[in-house]
Amino acid sequence: MRSGSQTDLATLLQKLAARAEQDPSFTVGELLQSLGRRSFAPVLLIAAAIGFTPLGAVPGVPTMLASVIILMTAQIILGRRHIWLPGFIRKKCLRRRNVLRAIKYLKKPARFLDRIVHPRLTVLTEKPFSIFLAAACLVLALAVPPLEFVPLIDMPLWAAIIALSVALATHDGLVAIIAFVITIASLWVLFTTFY
Repeated sequence: MRSGSQTDLATLLQKLAARAEQDPSFTVGELLQSLGRRSFAPVLLIAAAIGFTPLGAVPGVPTMLASVIILMTAQIILGRRHIWLPGFIRKKCLRRRNVLRAIKYLKKPARFLDRIVHPRLTVLTEKPFSIFLAAACLVLALAVPPLEFVPLIDMPLWAAIIALSVALATHDGLVAIIAFVITIASLWVLFTTFY
């Protein structure tokens, strides 16, 4: 992501890798602390990106990530300035091996995104549009837990949440438009699959 963007994914992944290297396991709260307590969009992006990796197939992880996303997006909608997570989520332990594997899986896509994504059409990522982006993430995340035990069926949901999160994190309105298209397509795929 070019200069002027709020974050870049490769740097966030480096921060997480550095934190993961310190302990055999660390908590969601410690992960949050390493990213910054005011970094709603980056935390949202990392949670969604992890959901799209093999770590997202570990039983319980998709629901935990979806819970984080639901809480993050609700706080964005409510206009909170600092991230809050309940104790049972903050104390959830993540294994270093699994986190590092997920980070390795995301490195190439992160570098690709960092090259092509940058602030443009920023009005589409500011209020009230940012509320719509967060609300779309929330709706998609609510659909994740019931699908957790159906292999790969939640991949379109994670892809859509990633796209929405990238738009929020980088103020890229073009990505926001693409993200809404992916969101509609993902919900349509799920609807036609089950109905």
